[in-house]
Amino acid sequence: MASVAQRRSALVAQLLGAFLLGAVAWALGYLVVAIHPLAPLALVVGVAGAVLGATHPFGLLLIFLAVLLTRPHDFYPALKALQLAKLTAVGSLGLFVAGKMMRRDLSIADAPQVRWFGYLLGGVLVSVVLGTNRGFSFAFFKDVFVKIAILYLLITNLVDSSKRAVIFQTAVALCTGYLGFYAYRAKLTGTADIEGSRAAFVGILGDPNDLALTLLMSVFFCFAAWRRSRGPLRLFFFALLFLHIAGLIATQSRGGMLGLVAASYVFFKDRVKNKALVLAAVIGVGGLFLVAAGLKSRATVSSDGIDASAQGRLDAWKAAGRMFVRSPAWGVGVEMFAWQYPNYAWDAWDQRPKETHNMYLKALAETGLLGFVPFAMLLWLTWRSAGLLQVRSSRAPPDSLERAVLESQQANLTGLLVSAFFLSQCWTWFPYILVGFVTALERIYLQPAAEPEEVIV
Repeated sequence: MASVAQRRSALVAQLLGAFLLGAVAWALGYLVVAIHPLAPLALVVGVAGAVLGATHPFGLLLIFLAVLLTRPHDFYPALKALQLAKLTAVGSLGLFVAGKMMRRDLSIADAPQVRWFGYLLGGVLVSVVLGTNRGFSFAFFKDVFVKIAILYLLITNLVDSSKRAVIFQTAVALCTGYLGFYAYRAKLTGTADIEGSRAAFVGILGDPNDLALTLLMSVFFCFAAWRRSRGPLRLFFFALLFLHIAGLIATQSRGGMLGLVAASYVFFKDRVKNKALVLAAVIGVGGLFLVAAGLKSRATVSSDGIDASAQGRLDAWKAAGRMFVRSPAWGVGVEMFAWQYPNYAWDAWDQRPKETHNMYLKALAETGLLGFVPFAMLLWLTWRSAGLLQVRSSRAPPDSLERAVLESQQANLTGLLVSAFFLSQCWTWFPYILVGFVTALERIYLQPAAEPEEVIV
């Protein structure tokens, strides 16, 4: 029989357990009432993520990526005080640097793209210092561009094996698939009300065109993964592909549809001998998507002339050219185009501040040649490497996600770059996710000393 002391200890343990259980129940109930019904779930996921990130900087990088893409703080303002993006970015960077110091290895990934990113960073800093509003540009640089640099550094260094490459790409596809689901659901429920019927997301993805560009980051990986996988995994990637395409249609983005058509041609041109047939098929399918998206009602040219949206873009592009002519070396300053626009758009029908609606002209106008040349070289070298990876994909097992990753990068990047011709995305992190990822893949598969470690089936 248990002694009196043992029974007393058991009773104390039971009372303590009941107290802790009650405290946890009260805390979760408070979160439900004070914040949101799903707050307890977010707490559990957050704790699990923190535990993962505390031991693995790559895991924390994936959480950082999920925060950037899914924008939980824009849905729940109470989370803004946590500054989740900064927290996860600094945490991942700190663990990465700590691991390097413990191994006494302070080297970082080396590739031509990494060096050109360094030149871009220098050009942006010069533009910040010599631009038209140093204080505003520096605040933007500190709050946004530093995150871009951290993200690029972490992706190029932490995605260092074929296993991690597959995990990273799948994580991106899951996040963008969620965005597609959100847009598709908005269309089905009648809440897609931007310009009457267009779907968007929240925060910086509150513009349908920006959302379309983000969806293009994963479309062809989902398609390739659907073709290369088997069993339940094949059904899973088909569902993801459907969500991406449905989300694109729901945005009714002309730039997004052009990006999809261009990316489709790049993806299929080396798989079919007759290039003219590929082009005709791609244009035909693109036309079907245009009809499905209802873009006929958004025609750029009509009997009354071009629409206001197209005219606004033309005015912005002219103003960007004038800014470059005025300051060809370092431009008007990072993120200063909108504020300088009225000074350079004297012949525009609307002279209120607006964006360039062109990633390349924005970089040229705001940072001059010092920023634009490295920016253009970074994109060109990355696109070329993505093409080499597509050739290299034939050496991977045919029914593997590894092969799907390799053969889809150039198409994904093409879709983003074409869509970005109509958007001001040069200083947001979305292009740099793909640019950094392709650089990491180049280090794994194309550099002589590097060989893939694993194949994920």
